[in-house]
Amino acid sequence: MATGLEVLVNIDDSCNAYFNGGMNFMTAGQGCENTALLYDVVLHEYGHGLHLFGLVDGMGAFDGSLSEGVSDFFSAWVTDSPDMAP
Repeated sequence: MATGLEVLVNIDDSCNAYFNGGMNFMTAGQGCENTALLYDVVLHEYGHGLHLFGLVDGMGAFDGSLSEGVSDFFSAWVTDSPDMAP
């Protein structure tokens, strides 16, 4: 059972964030803000964790496409806005 969530910020790249069991956010650059400072992006990446850590062993598997939908929905629901990184 997971007891913590690793979050890395200021990764030397820009305009992206990703989830790989932890949350990873890029620095500002190339016309993009630091993704760790964008609330809806942070919520989107957290949504991937909700999907992954909500799975029940033997009852399903992680699905990337479904996880994108769950993450988009979670971010839009919390912010009350469908706009991502406006």
